[in-house]
Amino acid sequence: MPLFTVDLLSKLTSQTVHRRAVRVVIEREGHYLMVTSRFGDAKFPGGGQDQHETDWDTAKRELQEETGYSLDHSYFQLIGEVIERRPGVEIDTSLVMTSVYYSTRLASTSAQTTALEGYEIEYQYRPVWCTLEQAYAMNEIAYQRFPSDVPWCIREMKLIDYLRHA
Repeated sequence: MPLFTVDLLSKLTSQTVHRRAVRVVIEREGHYLMVTSRFGDAKFPGGGQDQHETDWDTAKRELQEETGYSLDHSYFQLIGEVIERRPGVEIDTSLVMTSVYYSTRLASTSAQTTALEGYEIEYQYRPVWCTLEQAYAMNEIAYQRFPSDVPWCIREMKLIDYLRHA
């Protein structure tokens, strides 16, 4: 059962792509590790799960790629999943994204070099530490300015609200 569903579609198209992503929530002294982009948004690190990867493997790979940090293998606690329905990248396609969120910790406080790819480079991803309130405000502004470029801001704001009231 999902924590919530983000529905940005009136109906699914005949060409629907289903993806599963794993995302991590890491808190340190009231600040959360987020990934920001050239649009000014803030999202929890994570991304698409490759075939035959475990959630742990996906989280570990995505965190290192996007932030340069490594996961502490001793703590990996499921928060829940979020279903997101939105227009796909291609014309007349829909995307149904299931994002599974885990609370975890860093293995070290020092980051290595990131390993950004494709659109992550184009979007100028970089890690930042911010409060949930700061991240929410960043996403509100980014979504108002660039709604078609950052549709995930709605998902992240809903998760931030969930975390603030959990």
